[in-house]
Amino acid sequence: MKKNLMYALLATFSCAAIVLLLGVFLTSDKTSDLINNHETFLIAHRGYSSRHVENSLKAFEAAGQSNFEGIECDIQVTKDGSIVISHDDNLKRLTGVDKVISASTFEEIKAIPFLDDSTQTTVSLTDYLSICQKYQKTAIIEIKENVRVEDIKAIYETVKNSGLTSFQFISFNIGHLISLRAIDNFVELQYLTRKYSPNYLKTCLDYRLNPSINYKSLTKPLIELFHSNGLKIGVWTVDDVEIANRLIEEDIDYLTTNKLVSE
Repeated sequence: MKKNLMYALLATFSCAAIVLLLGVFLTSDKTSDLINNHETFLIAHRGYSSRHVENSLKAFEAAGQSNFEGIECDIQVTKDGSIVISHDDNLKRLTGVDKVISASTFEEIKAIPFLDDSTQTTVSLTDYLSICQKYQKTAIIEIKENVRVEDIKAIYETVKNSGLTSFQFISFNIGHLISLRAIDNFVELQYLTRKYSPNYLKTCLDYRLNPSINYKSLTKPLIELFHSNGLKIGVWTVDDVEIANRLIEEDIDYLTTNKLVSE
């Protein structure tokens, strides 16, 4: 009798443990993927940068082979006028070599390998555009703040003449965006900011710029405000699935991420 009772208790505890474990796994499964059938435009931040060195050919190729709709990059300009892909204006963080891009030639920086993958080096804007075209991805091109205004036209013409039909420019530098708007009245532009202000909305409306805000500063009322003014709204850089799903449910238009891919 006692043995039967013991077996019954063990069976009960075992079943309870299984139920709890299943609950954990099921919950994990539900939060491991983005919401299905969403209309949010997913952008790979600096390529698929959670898998490969940021802004490298491998990162761009991996993003192209995934189901991201867009691939984002950052551009700088070398001393000899070459337009290259790099977030920083100095190569030290990624290569260990203290090399300022604007004070170096393309040949000089091209010869310096990345620390985390010695097969990869700084690539040109043309290389990046070729990958976007190969995989039919939208190019999302961030013009860094320190890029000279006189280089904006060359950057635009390089993209326009590449044959790529789907591209957007983004920047924290309002001067760069105003220059681009003067060149092309219809090109899609996103104005990056870390925090919202009423003047920011006015600037977006004045120059027909889509807002793009750090996710920590973005709220549902702000999303509704931008939409009510006929603007698409972007958010960056979201790597948490729960936050991404909340923003998708709130009808965010563009979501930039290092690693999220809806399956």
